[in-house]
Amino acid sequence: MLDIEKVRLDTSGLNDKVHLNNAGASFVPNSVLQALNDYLAKEARIGGYELEEQAMLELNEFYTEAAKLLHAKPENMAFANSATDAYVKAISTIDFNKGDVIITSKRDYSSNHIQFISLAKRYGTKTIIIEEDSNGDIDLEDCQHKLDHYKPKLVSITHVPTNTGVVQDVKTIGRMTKDLDCIYIVDACQSIGQLEVNARELHCDYLSGTFRKFMRGPRGAGLLFVSDKQLELNAEPLYPDSSGATWISEDSYQALSSARRFEYFEYNMGIKMAAIASLKYINQIEIQNIYTYNQELLKHSIEKIDALEGVQRLEHASDLCNIVTLHIPDSDPMKVKHHFLSKDINISMALKGSGVIDFNSKGVEWALRMSPHYYNTKDEIDVFVEALKEII
Repeated sequence: MLDIEKVRLDTSGLNDKVHLNNAGASFVPNSVLQALNDYLAKEARIGGYELEEQAMLELNEFYTEAAKLLHAKPENMAFANSATDAYVKAISTIDFNKGDVIITSKRDYSSNHIQFISLAKRYGTKTIIIEEDSNGDIDLEDCQHKLDHYKPKLVSITHVPTNTGVVQDVKTIGRMTKDLDCIYIVDACQSIGQLEVNARELHCDYLSGTFRKFMRGPRGAGLLFVSDKQLELNAEPLYPDSSGATWISEDSYQALSSARRFEYFEYNMGIKMAAIASLKYINQIEIQNIYTYNQELLKHSIEKIDALEGVQRLEHASDLCNIVTLHIPDSDPMKVKHHFLSKDINISMALKGSGVIDFNSKGVEWALRMSPHYYNTKDEIDVFVEALKEII
């Protein structure tokens, strides 16, 4: 069972705020803050290289803890500076040619869509969007048809989009793609830390994620899962450096055998230590307990919001999680945001640029994004709803 009182005591940011912006950046536990501060303080006394050498065993706990969370092996895990850092390194393993097809969803992360456009400009690739069914889910029949017809080079699906709480069926798509000659990437930026994510069961080649959101970790930390298949095929990033590979002769290098071939030499060791602390915190609580409680918060949020008139809830699908997006007609999004800030309630505004295709289909230019997490309470949801009533 989840001890909410203890979790809240572990979270100093909750003393004077109702924080419902966990899809942006969540409040870290005190242990995460302490891990970062302690490491930086030691580094200032000992020296950067010297402390790294002394702390190597502790720093390597990143791989065992990340593997535990994702049901993988330590050699499948790499540390990254962000989810985009991890995602781009994964895409860079693909040799694109003119006419190659990328299949994705309309709700995929805005940065991913921008990268697809960039690939089209540079290599002449083509991006195909999977349709949605009447429930608001990815249309799996349409997905299968497009896989068969286009024979894509890359299939990329965001597990939980940033601008909606819809949980996309990445597992079924993984089963569809596992025997195809394509790369399958899952963007788990918004799902790890709030949902059970088993990387091996997804049959994905790569999975990227961040720590600042539902993982309750520091900004500037991400992770990349690399499948056994890709490791055995010697897949590697386009631009490896001396951390992921060894220069062995004037014109050759040898990449590491593990996913750490995707890492760079330079990154913030204190941030990595804080990421380890956040992994330990989640693994100790257990993700299933987090998910169960979060579903209670979600149900309470939806019931309260749907009882109101003058506000439109934007996500409707078979499987939802703790990102709730709302639209208030004829309202100014920045004024809406500042209203909540004046009440010491943290939310965020998703503008059209965060999901052009998705927002066009919904006929809106912006959405209020409210994203509770397991340290929040139903009482805090009620505080949000009362503030929402004042606007509508």
